[in-house]
Amino acid sequence: MKSIEKIQPLVDKFVSSVKGVFTSIYGWFSMFFGMVVFTDKLEVIAFFFVLFLLLDYVTGIGASWIEHKRDPEKNIEVYHVESEKLRASAIKIVGYGLIMMFAYFLNAVVFQDHVKVFGYTPPMPVFEIALLGCAVTEFWSNIENIKRAGFDIVGGFINFVKQAWSLVRQVKGEKE
Repeated sequence: MKSIEKIQPLVDKFVSSVKGVFTSIYGWFSMFFGMVVFTDKLEVIAFFFVLFLLLDYVTGIGASWIEHKRDPEKNIEVYHVESEKLRASAIKIVGYGLIMMFAYFLNAVVFQDHVKVFGYTPPMPVFEIALLGCAVTEFWSNIENIKRAGFDIVGGFINFVKQAWSLVRQVKGEKE
C-alpha cells in the first residue's frame, strides 16, 4: 500500500501537466513549437499534413456557412457533420493512405537512395516527397475554401505584385 502512496503524487503531477498542455494557450504554443523545431523533417511534414487536413474541414464548414449567409435564397445546406461529406472525407483519407503506401513501396524497392525532384529540391526519400505532395494539396484546398469565404489570397497577391511592378516601371520612367 505504501508504494501506491508514493506513486500517487507523481501520477497526479503527470495528469496535471497533461491537462495544462491541452487547456492553456501556452501549452498549445509550446507543444506546437516543440513539434516543429525539435523533430526531424518527416515528422514536421506529417504534422503539417494533418494540420492542413483538419483545417480543411474547418475552412470548408466556414466557407459553406458564409456562402449560406451571403445568399440564403440559394438554399445552400450548412451541416457541420453530414454522412455524405464524412464518406467523401474517408475516401480522401484512404486515397492519401494509398499514395503513401505506394510511395513507401517505391522507397523500399525501387529507389534505395534519396531522390531530387527536378534537380532543385534537396535529396529526399520518395515517401517524404509523396507526403509533402499530400500536404501541399491540403494547403491549396484551404486556400480555395478561404476564397469561397470571400478572401482571395492568391488574387490579392497577384494584384499586389502588378501594382508594385507598375510603380517600379513608373519610377524607371517606362510607359505601361
